[in-house]
Amino acid sequence: MGHPTRSGRLHAATRAAQSRRGAEHVSPNRRAVCDELKVSRRTFDRWRAQCSGPRSVRLGGSGPVRVRRSWLEEWIEAIGRGTT
Repeated sequence: MGHPTRSGRLHAATRAAQSRRGAEHVSPNRRAVCDELKVSRRTFDRWRAQCSGPRSVRLGGSGPVRVRRSWLEEWIEAIGRGTT
């Protein structure tokens, strides 16, 4: 096998950094966020598509969607202030 590509090293470094920060994420999937907000997955996905829900990121292109606790709390506070 050849040497890892630059892109491969970058992805490995990104995965390592994400695993170190993993405790800040609500869940590796949308389920915990949907349960906490008491909304369906479809509603959460619609919010993501419309950029109107909490900030989120999809890992690895087709990987799981994650929401940082701080992003979720900021979004909930913004809803309370009426600034979303």
